[in-house]
Amino acid sequence: MTITLRHNYQWFDDELLVAKLQLRKLELINNQSGLTVDTQIFDAVAKKYHVDRNRTKSAYYNKCTADAAKNQATLFKIADKLLHSSSAPILPSYVPPEPLATGKVNTILASLSTPVPALISALF
Repeated sequence: MTITLRHNYQWFDDELLVAKLQLRKLELINNQSGLTVDTQIFDAVAKKYHVDRNRTKSAYYNKCTADAAKNQATLFKIADKLLHSSSAPILPSYVPPEPLATGKVNTILASLSTPVPALISALF
């Protein structure tokens, strides 16, 4: 048995849950039958569900921002949550490429048993 944890959104109410369950049921029927009428019914219910979900979500966040209008810290937290922004990523320190390349070349040259001038003259 597998347990899937889902996000618990405060704006997701019981009406949306019932509509989502109905949508999933119609999706299964549509996939199994393949009839045009089932596709049309599924599309109509899906469109209504998405409109209702967006309306509920917008109303919830409009209420939250209106309640936090006088408190900037809370308002910025809500905005960050809406925009999915997080703190700036920690970047690695900059290392110029020249020492890395020089180190690689020196390592390769040291590993060669044949002297470099002999290799260069053999190539040309």
